[in-house]
Amino acid sequence: MTLGILLLNPKIENTTTQVIKRNLIFLVDNSSSINQIGDSNQVEDYLKSVSTDEAIQEKFNIEKYKFGEAFTELDSLDFSEKQTKITDALSSVHKIYDTEKDAVVLISDGNQSMGADYSLYSKQKNLSIFPVLVGDTIPAFDAKIDLVNANNYSFLNNQFPVEVFVSYNGIDSEETKIKLLQNQQEIASKKITFETDKASQQIQFQVEANQIGLQLYDVVLETLEGEKFTDNNQYQFGVEVIDERAKILLATSILHPDVGMWKRSIETKKQREVEVKFIGKDEVDIDDYQMVIFYQPKSNFKSLLDQTSEKGLGSFTITGTQTDYALLNKTQDYFNKEVTSSTEEYYSSYHSNFSSFQFEDIGFSEFPPLQDVFGEVFFEDEYKTLLFQNVQNITTETPLLFTYSENSTNHAVLLGENSWRWRSQFYASNESFEDFDAFVSSLIQYLSSSDYKQRLLVNASNFYNEGEKTQLSAKFYDANYNLLPDADLSIQITDEASKETQRFPMLFVNNKFVFNTASLSAGNYSFKITEKETQTSKEGQFKIVAYNVENQFINPNLSALKAIGESEEIFNLSTPDQLKNQLLEANKLQPIQKKVKKNQSLIDWPFLLGFLALTLFFEWFIRKYKGLI
Repeated sequence: MTLGILLLNPKIENTTTQVIKRNLIFLVDNSSSINQIGDSNQVEDYLKSVSTDEAIQEKFNIEKYKFGEAFTELDSLDFSEKQTKITDALSSVHKIYDTEKDAVVLISDGNQSMGADYSLYSKQKNLSIFPVLVGDTIPAFDAKIDLVNANNYSFLNNQFPVEVFVSYNGIDSEETKIKLLQNQQEIASKKITFETDKASQQIQFQVEANQIGLQLYDVVLETLEGEKFTDNNQYQFGVEVIDERAKILLATSILHPDVGMWKRSIETKKQREVEVKFIGKDEVDIDDYQMVIFYQPKSNFKSLLDQTSEKGLGSFTITGTQTDYALLNKTQDYFNKEVTSSTEEYYSSYHSNFSSFQFEDIGFSEFPPLQDVFGEVFFEDEYKTLLFQNVQNITTETPLLFTYSENSTNHAVLLGENSWRWRSQFYASNESFEDFDAFVSSLIQYLSSSDYKQRLLVNASNFYNEGEKTQLSAKFYDANYNLLPDADLSIQITDEASKETQRFPMLFVNNKFVFNTASLSAGNYSFKITEKETQTSKEGQFKIVAYNVENQFINPNLSALKAIGESEEIFNLSTPDQLKNQLLEANKLQPIQKKVKKNQSLIDWPFLLGFLALTLFFEWFIRKYKGLI
């Protein structure tokens, strides 16, 4: 009979009742701003009071997490993390739990140092959040530096501006002083008067760049009497001072007013020095110069022209009635000019479409004419025109001043002498040389620069904040300047104080090799990046600043916390019972009873199989006993 039942395999419906509790997730802010503006002991007491309450434990499954820069399970709190990523923490909870049905208790001051807007995120995901405010909402009496703007680079002997934005929160008029320090020595200061209706101010300093290299500066706002938060009263920044002094050779074999004019105009930039050498009389070492100006070159210029080309230096050639055009036509492949015995006067006409560098029309058409040998100019390769020739009031397509590039260096040619009259005419019309000299400076800057592509390119800042995951990056190219993602790049970091050196591999991420500075403590460092196979390397330096963004917060972000709360309700650390009651009374958070119905086959019942086995054993035993088998 039992065997027959099993063969028929009937099913029996079994009903059970389950009680499903909601999850109550505690998210606790473990960043250092909690100690800065709140009471960490009160946070721990509040967490313990709510999470260990018997009624709360009976109603919910309790889960605890902490967050700062990272999101982890809560084992202990030390309130030491230097970043706050509230959105990341909410996102992590959302991935683990059903946050539309479960409840999240966020214990935080609401100040987020990194990440997207968490109030917007909570609305998009429809999170059920009970925010608990940490800190005093009464605005703190405070004066602080909000922002400092300064150039990353400056040229030696130039001045650069430093903009400082300060703000004040108080009810009375206060006087203080803001100081600018270089290497801990005061170099400038200004008095400030704060008023309630003048809570924000902008202060500007002009700083002389008088030392080469990375220069460190501190902006310090003197502390007001009774001011509690002082970490935001100072700000450190750095400026890389570059020696742009360029030594330029002006080669000539004749005395001419143009020579003096070009020297004076170029040297209005303090970073440039023009050295006049008379070819055939003076010795010239081409290695001493970054650029060469050839004034009316003659046959004895050939060696200097060849050396300039071999060294890859930029050049500016100025021709005239005494120029040896036969030599010029032989020593370069870009243009040729017919050689005749007659001369011509050439006026200038501005070419507005020139784009190699920016310059404005300073009245070129009003300038006196230049004089040069008459003859047609032929071009063998690509060139760009700055000024056209204007002959007898007719604008031609022949350039008067043009540029071309050869072997990654830039060159310019001015076809005519007496340009000294241009500068004199400009002064007569404007009572200043400034705009004319600015045009000359732009031209010389263009000719001094190089378009040479380097195989190893490094992108490094002067400053990195301690603890932040900022990156120093590099790119390495092959001989054809294709990016090599499988190159073997490493970085050697040296602590300038201890002289301790460490070497790290650089990882290829998002089309660049990167090194994360987060592991480095505050201090000055030098680095050297090397590619293993070619031994190509680049060196530099940077500073890790002991800066904690969490210490800049002086009040909790009440509005943001309210925005994520249920009906914009917010809870306080001093009243844990308020949150308990809210959680216990919330109907949507009540446990759910579920009846679970299961159809179970009799063949799945162990006792039935046991009974069948026992029955078969007794039947066999009886038959054996009676001798039937």
